[in-house]
Amino acid sequence: MTGFADVIVWMWFLPVALYIVLPLAMLCCWLVGRVAMPQKARWEAAESRIEAIKPEMLAKAGA
Repeated sequence: MTGFADVIVWMWFLPVALYIVLPLAMLCCWLVGRVAMPQKARWEAAESRIEAIKPEMLAKAGA
């Protein structure tokens, strides 16, 4: 009977792990994404400002 009880315990391990670990992992990834997105937006804005500088503008500025 001990072997049968062990099988039942192991059968419960997978759903419990999926219902606890998987949502926690998804939450962590979502939070990391929320933290990283503002930095990515700042980088993209800086890149667009750099790309917006035309050679004519640099010539006018005396560079």
